[in-house]
Amino acid sequence: MPRTSFVRSAAVALALFFSARAVHAQAAPAPATVPDSEIVVPSMPDSLRPQVLRTVTITAEPAKATRAGVIALGLENRRLERELAAYDRKVEKLENRLAYLKGPVTDSLNRQISGLDAATAETRNRRLALEARLSALEATNTAVNTP
Repeated sequence: MPRTSFVRSAAVALALFFSARAVHAQAAPAPATVPDSEIVVPSMPDSLRPQVLRTVTITAEPAKATRAGVIALGLENRRLERELAAYDRKVEKLENRLAYLKGPVTDSLNRQISGLDAATAETRNRRLALEARLSALEATNTAVNTP
């Protein structure tokens, strides 16, 4: 028997031995619990007495791993890794887009808005000046036309 086959066989035997011990340790009986009727907290009103929760025992059958099941799980893990990598790329792309929109685009829009505000204020001032001039001309016109 080649050395690599022997090492692999020994590793598999050790893994089976320790996994069997771990399963046996998990199958140990649950410790005895104290019935609810025996739990008494003296000198406490009922409203302050702590509520005792019931014990829940969870039982599960050991998993039956087959070669096909392990291969299927490996394939599923690789598919999920690819999917996760695609989501990571998408998140990075969206973060870069958001940084761009918050940075240069927002600055450009703010400059345009401030430019429009300045133009609006300038137009308003010219309009007020023209209205004042028109009022002055109308006043002089009415003064000249009156006998």
